[in-house]
Amino acid sequence: MRIIRAFFLAISLIGILLSCNPEAPEEHQVFCTSGEAVEIDYFSARINGSATIYYAKEEKANAFFYFSPSAKDIASLKSTERIAAGEISANGGSFDMVLNDLDPATKYYYLASVVIDGDEFVGQVKSFSTRDLPSESVTTCEFSNLTECSVSLSASFHPQYDNQDVAKGFLYSVNSSLDPSDCERIETVKVSDYSYSADIDGLFSSTKYYYKAYIEVEPLQYKYGEIKSFTTETVKASVVTLEASEVNRHECVLQGKLEVNSKAPLSKTVNFYYSKTATTVEALIANGTRKTSSLSNEGTFTVNLTGLDDDETYYFLATAHVHDKDFYGDVASFKTLAYPYKVSTLGAEVQGVSVCTINGTAICNIEGAQFSTFFYVSNIDNTIEGLVSNGRRIEVDRNDDNSFSFQLTNLNPQSKYYFVAGCVVDGVDHFASISSFNTGKLVLEPVDLGLSVKWSSCNIGASKPEEYGCYYAWGELLTKEVYNKLTYKWFTPDGTKITKYNGILWSEYRDDKFELDPEDDVAQVLTDGKWRMPSTQDIRELFEKCTWEYTTREGVTGCLVTSKINNNSIFIPASGVYNGTNLYTGKLGNVFSTFTMGDDSARSIYFYESERLELGYSYRYLGHPVRPVCN
Repeated sequence: MRIIRAFFLAISLIGILLSCNPEAPEEHQVFCTSGEAVEIDYFSARINGSATIYYAKEEKANAFFYFSPSAKDIASLKSTERIAAGEISANGGSFDMVLNDLDPATKYYYLASVVIDGDEFVGQVKSFSTRDLPSESVTTCEFSNLTECSVSLSASFHPQYDNQDVAKGFLYSVNSSLDPSDCERIETVKVSDYSYSADIDGLFSSTKYYYKAYIEVEPLQYKYGEIKSFTTETVKASVVTLEASEVNRHECVLQGKLEVNSKAPLSKTVNFYYSKTATTVEALIANGTRKTSSLSNEGTFTVNLTGLDDDETYYFLATAHVHDKDFYGDVASFKTLAYPYKVSTLGAEVQGVSVCTINGTAICNIEGAQFSTFFYVSNIDNTIEGLVSNGRRIEVDRNDDNSFSFQLTNLNPQSKYYFVAGCVVDGVDHFASISSFNTGKLVLEPVDLGLSVKWSSCNIGASKPEEYGCYYAWGELLTKEVYNKLTYKWFTPDGTKITKYNGILWSEYRDDKFELDPEDDVAQVLTDGKWRMPSTQDIRELFEKCTWEYTTREGVTGCLVTSKINNNSIFIPASGVYNGTNLYTGKLGNVFSTFTMGDDSARSIYFYESERLELGYSYRYLGHPVRPVCN
């Protein structure tokens, strides 16, 4: 019985609920709205409408507009032609229409309309006015899209100048006078509806510019609008110097961050400056070492520093150049880790033209370690890799105070050399920082012996008569470490054939040149042609018109050459020759002339103590001093 009662009770409740549900309305409900007009120009505008629809039977509604310059109310507008604006959903939606061929400076009235299920619903009457045509020949309008480096300029002109052959543009300058001869000019092709515009970039930030529109009505005849101005935006940026990371004995990573607040795509470059001594922004910029970095998408930038000294404090600074402004972070610092050994490159002491002493210092506190010191020297490379690959390695013993030095001789005059001190710890090379020095300027003093030429008082590379000076292979312009056939400029790489100044009949390189060209005369090259190497005739004259006395001067053996004409003299030291890496000196004197002799030799002054004095010859590839002459 309980089950039956429950069943009838449920049936009763369902019936009550069904009897309470109202029936759906039979008629649709539509709310139509006329929107605001947009994109209004001289001859066109866009009008808008929207509708909200309830209980429609049809699946689509048709949208329309009425518009007129004279009908001002709903009834009057509905008496004009209705223009279709397309279909919208049966639930409603928005719609629009572009009106063209309108009259300038005219007020228009319009009305949005929706038709569904055979009924029409309209919105309220709205209006707009088209733009008035320019009255002046050309009118300078307001600027837009202003950034730190760019701007958009616009202008309007009278319809009588609506001709493609009439040039239109703008003048702009930081000078308010806008003198056409002293300002920038930009001609534009963006012309429509009696107006034109131009986009200008490459401007300075925070700068006031003046501009005016122009049209060229006839060749070189212009009409100008009024002068207006704008001031470019200020570059808004900030740089943060972040903490150095991955700091070890000789390396670390510097970090920075740049934030730029701009809509314009401004150019950006980022750098770091670092130094062991400069501790302020100004000092780091002026005297620090600069390292250029690249900017990530997140605005961070880093640089890896190498070759740092161990156990040293370094100061650094992150900087950025954004468009045309510089920005600086704060000065930060880091300290490299300490080594149980340390090597440093000290200064160089230039002595004369071709001699210099280089210095270093090194310590090692590792008990039982194999420890030695060295230098690398080069006049070409200024990197550790380049010095090791192409430079000269010089093993040097340390002094009691842990310093070590080496006197370099036979250096090229007027040249820059790079050197680095290093140490070997248990078979591993370690390097200090690279330093450099410049050899002295070549100064030659002429001595009048009453001959056809004047002879220099000393050899090239010497600062006084007793010094040996520099050694050159015949026809070469640089000193070197090794003097042999394989390193000689005018031999083939295998050292078997002469490639210039060759008089050998069967030689493929025969050129019948027997005297040095000016470009191969080291004296002429170093002095811009003021001096030259002596010719055979110059040497003969020196033999015939001078007395030669083998003697010692300031502890150096050589020949005192005294003129028979005026009793003036020069001293030629027994400076010997370089063969390979060995310098044979002490008794032998040998000075090249400009003439060859035989296949691979050149004429020279030759003396050996007092036993032999003659116009001799020597192999061209050997290193000899040069005693120049001048007129």
